[in-house]
Amino acid sequence: MIEDETIRSSEIAFPDLSKLPELETFRYLGPEADAVYNELWNKGKSH
Repeated sequence: MIEDETIRSSEIAFPDLSKLPELETFRYLGPEADAVYNELWNKGKSH
């Protein structure tokens, strides 16, 4: 249903499942860690 060929063929959006053991995931660490992450991200973007 995705019309954009670039997105449909994206290995980032649709990784090869044979490589699943090599992939990383991120765990949500809660609102406090999320706030720190967002603060640091915004500082980095502003420089």
